[in-house]
Amino acid sequence: MAPRKPAKENGGNNHEHHSPWKVVGHFFLHAAAGLTIFAIIALPAWALNIAIAYLRTKGASEYVIGVLTFVEYGVLTIDAALYLALLCKSAYKAAKDLDL
Repeated sequence: MAPRKPAKENGGNNHEHHSPWKVVGHFFLHAAAGLTIFAIIALPAWALNIAIAYLRTKGASEYVIGVLTFVEYGVLTIDAALYLALLCKSAYKAAKDLDL
């Protein structure tokens, strides 16, 4: 069995105090990385929108247009929801690290 680490001076709480600038920088790094991933996932939805517009001009059936539009909206909606969840999680962690 591994030896236990001694309790910290702050009553055994493992919560460490971080520099405010480091915490803010970490938050913005997460936000920028998430935005990059959001953009990469949103690009196919944008391309699908262009493809739908092209298919309309070629006379594709409304059913095909409807299904592709549903997929486009679904991809973009889930992508945006996950990005928002990442921002909320990062903001919560930043607030916790700043003792807010």
